[in-house]
Amino acid sequence: MLFNLRSCFFILHRNFSKWKIPVGTDTVYDSAHIGHASTYVRVDILQRILKKYFHVNLISAMNITDIDDKIIKRALQDQVSFQDVARRYESEFWDDLKLLNVTPPDIKVRVSESMDLIVDFVKQLLAREAAYVANDGSVYFKTKEFSRYGKLQRISDTTITTEDDPMKNHATDFALWKAAKPGEPFWETPWGTGRPGWHIECSAMASFVFGNSIDFHAGGLDLKFPHHENEEAQSCCFHKTDQWVNYWIHTGQLRSTGDQAKMSKSLKNTISVRDLLKTCTSNQFRMLCLLSRYHSAIEFGDETTKSAKAVLHRMTTFIADSRAYVNGEKPLVNFDVENLIQLRQETEQKIIELFKDDFNTPKAIECLLNLISETNRIINSKDTFGDSTGTSNIVIIQDIHNFVVNFLENLGFQLKSTKSVAVERNIEDKLIQSLIDVRQEIRATAIRDKNKSLFVICDKIRQQLLENGIEIKDHGKNTSWKYVEE
Repeated sequence: MLFNLRSCFFILHRNFSKWKIPVGTDTVYDSAHIGHASTYVRVDILQRILKKYFHVNLISAMNITDIDDKIIKRALQDQVSFQDVARRYESEFWDDLKLLNVTPPDIKVRVSESMDLIVDFVKQLLAREAAYVANDGSVYFKTKEFSRYGKLQRISDTTITTEDDPMKNHATDFALWKAAKPGEPFWETPWGTGRPGWHIECSAMASFVFGNSIDFHAGGLDLKFPHHENEEAQSCCFHKTDQWVNYWIHTGQLRSTGDQAKMSKSLKNTISVRDLLKTCTSNQFRMLCLLSRYHSAIEFGDETTKSAKAVLHRMTTFIADSRAYVNGEKPLVNFDVENLIQLRQETEQKIIELFKDDFNTPKAIECLLNLISETNRIINSKDTFGDSTGTSNIVIIQDIHNFVVNFLENLGFQLKSTKSVAVERNIEDKLIQSLIDVRQEIRATAIRDKNKSLFVICDKIRQQLLENGIEIKDHGKNTSWKYVEE
């Protein structure tokens, strides 16, 4: 159902008063935290699956809200313009996305650069009597004019959490335009000076880019109401349609282990993206996101991060070991090639089916680990070829090696680790290999002469290399090495 599309639109919102995809409810007057990062990474994974596994021609857009209540408040506190505050955190945001290897959107639009679009959108809703101008010059949407209001979330008295506004005709009505207040930035309109409300910004800019229909609209679960509900209502009225978005994708929230509340700066329970990456690589955090369904909550703590690191380590270790087997650094062994080929094919088919099942990434990881475990068992067995000369079985091992590498790269993992940039610092692989070869000669002499002192030297070289991001493994008389993540 979801994957019969071949050209799709995917709307992402980046709100610089709301760090969510789409626009969230958390004002950006400080750095992003990992609660936001989990949403960006999860949505990035879903987009990569659609593109890589189902060949969807996905066009993504991000709406950047660079004017909002808390941005204005922060600007007044710092005695700078609201543009200065927004641009500062926008720049930091793009840097964070790059650190997390999140694919940037194809199209970016900003509120401050789209004011004519927003004013026209409000004007159209007023002309269709789907909105009204209050006594103070604010404009509100008439929720009663949209019969399907509450389609995303059932509306009750407890759902409405906003403060009472005497200017509104009904409790569920929401602001399309806010009347100007002293000291705040404002724009001129036919109904008076002011600035746009949060929800209308997103609808106007997304409609300008994509028109009257959007295939996918993503964001955190906390945006379901009121933001997405209000977006859908006003956009349907504007476009005269019953459905503006075909598929809403809501990601679960990230919370610290034992804490039932989501990460929020107001609760002072956050960790910044930069602080996260001091103890956890972007690859490890991405694996943490993959190990749960995108719509489920993520428990962030020592145990969950430890599990994610262990899973990723199993995969990267397999990549190195399988490569060593193909390169002849591990002895060739006898095994049933046809059975392994069948397992490899079945694994690929299962993963595709699991991705069709609402992007079931945890089960897909489980399938891949099963293939890795079986292949590891084979290449590390003691049933070597010996002196026999038969057909080589390295092709299927190379195929599985490629399959695992492609899986990880397709889902956004950077297999060139931070340590491998040593090449860019003019430390060539050949230099490392030369050191490994010297150690190998020392080790061979130690084995031959049973010299404990030489074994100590070999272990010291191994430890020194590991501390500098290079892991070596001895396989009988041969040795392999790889760059490792911190």
